[in-house]
Amino acid sequence: MLANEPLTVAGVTEAGATVAVGGDEATADDTGAFELELADVEDELTIVVTDVAGNSIEVIEELTVIPSRVEIDEIRTVHATFWAWATPSLREPIVEMIDDGKINAVQLDLKDEGGHLGYDSQVPLAKEIGAGIGPLDLEAAVAGLHERDVAVIGRIVAFADPTLASWAWENDRREWVIQDRDGNDYYRGSYAGFSNYTHPDVIAYNLDIAEEAAAAGVDHILWDYIRRPEGMDSYTVPGLETTPEEAIVEFTRLADERLAPYGVQHGASVYGIAADRPEQIGQDIPAMAEHLDYVAPMIYPSHWGVGEYGVADPNRQPYDIVRATLEVWDEAVEGRRARVVPWLEDTTYRAWDRPFQVREQIRATRDHGIDEWMMWNPGSRFTPEAYDRHE
Repeated sequence: MLANEPLTVAGVTEAGATVAVGGDEATADDTGAFELELADVEDELTIVVTDVAGNSIEVIEELTVIPSRVEIDEIRTVHATFWAWATPSLREPIVEMIDDGKINAVQLDLKDEGGHLGYDSQVPLAKEIGAGIGPLDLEAAVAGLHERDVAVIGRIVAFADPTLASWAWENDRREWVIQDRDGNDYYRGSYAGFSNYTHPDVIAYNLDIAEEAAAAGVDHILWDYIRRPEGMDSYTVPGLETTPEEAIVEFTRLADERLAPYGVQHGASVYGIAADRPEQIGQDIPAMAEHLDYVAPMIYPSHWGVGEYGVADPNRQPYDIVRATLEVWDEAVEGRRARVVPWLEDTTYRAWDRPFQVREQIRATRDHGIDEWMMWNPGSRFTPEAYDRHE
């Protein structure tokens, strides 16, 4: 429940029974239904139910009190690393974009590609492996953004986790990590260590971080790297009994179940190719979309090869490649729970006119009927002149 807001306690018991919480009480109707609105609530409820004969039972319910929450209908956000948010010269231009009405959310890293947490996490495993090295006071950062009526999208890099992988390998938990083909070393690849997306302890670790963030008031959880390692097939996943795609779908189901009590949305950053090439990365988008509120395909123009989706030169045709890929993504989630919120790019990588490229990507998304986007820049440096003000 949200702090400083009333709580409604409702349920069904015996007809005519009295339900009391502190000094408030209600009488169940002829069907046994009751409803009780409480103005002042602690983090624990003691509910006393007394039937018409005078017999009583006491039930204690633990509550998670969330400090604040901001809800938005459409996401328009930029990416901020936790180091960037702690650095005034990088944070203030983003705050100016907020104040100018150009974005309504901040995608703030909680756990990055190094497996580092941006704040002092109280998750026991995070403490044990020394993951919490970041500079943020998470609750204060969230509260500051909420004061501006801005939603916080907490990005959690799940399975690319060299911090966890190296610790697990050295501490006789080698089944927690993806290994080389012979099982002699843990798989390093591009990210220096990939944790095992099928192992219950690895899954629990990531879900614990997400739950901690949700309880701190983070409005959305955005999963990243929920996939198999890319670009290499000769590795071993201890305990994998299904396909990588099925294992990742199961993770989204478990995440949805864990986060449901907190009223947060959760989405996943996914590869642009995953809509029609799921096996290449281990992401079955239609199946994942049953357990997510949105999918965020990374459809950066600079990342597509010549001729992809019939576009001759995607990097010089940002409008065309975004429209073409969104057509494919619409088909992938049709009839599913999740909507599409694309990742676009505001980068210098192969860019020949950066503001124009940004505007064209946003225009293509809007023309396609989606007025939502996430904007990527790895260093959290953006070009505000490329963005329109939204009322």
